[in-house]
Amino acid sequence: FGARGGGGGAESLFEQFFSGGRRGARRTRVEPPAGSGDIECEATLTFDQSIQGTQLELNVDGRTVRVKIPPGVANGQRIRARGKGRPAGPGQPPGNLLIVCRVLPHPYFRRIGNDIYLDVPVSITEAALGAKIEVPTLGGKMLVTVPPGTPSGKKLRLRGRGVASPRSQTPGDQYVVIRIVPPAVLTPRQRELLEKLHADLGPSPREGLGW
Repeated sequence: FGARGGGGGAESLFEQFFSGGRRGARRTRVEPPAGSGDIECEATLTFDQSIQGTQLELNVDGRTVRVKIPPGVANGQRIRARGKGRPAGPGQPPGNLLIVCRVLPHPYFRRIGNDIYLDVPVSITEAALGAKIEVPTLGGKMLVTVPPGTPSGKKLRLRGRGVASPRSQTPGDQYVVIRIVPPAVLTPRQRELLEKLHADLGPSPREGLGW
């Protein structure tokens, strides 16, 4: 089995999505029943292809089949290309091609459901004083406000900046996860200023925890 991106003019087909349609439904690998003419195969997609959709040429049973992958498919999700399988028997129509989508990881985006997560490093001063920072989203770069006093691990929500799945056209959200990065090396002046700040801040944030 092999796959590569295809151009325009692919035959139209009906995509039917299954597994994971109900809350708590188990995702098991469904083998095509014997004699049905159905064929199951896997297609590897880049993260961008899974979000935007793509056309693929699949090498199935020694023949090339062109299929359309709709936008928003998730890793492990199956789509069905009707009539793209093998004939179930003499004089019978062909079965379906069941395509299991395997999505490669993105360098910095993480997808959970229809939400997108992005770890964003910020400096100590940006987190303490607040800042406006530019972050990538699926739709391009966006200016995000980091409120003063933002702790490491804080999630800033960008509503509607997630994935619009094929099952629901309502997009998820993107979460900017703040990661405070202290300077690896300090100049003498910087160390002096931080020591003064440490003295001025007063009690430790761990005070009163009862450890």
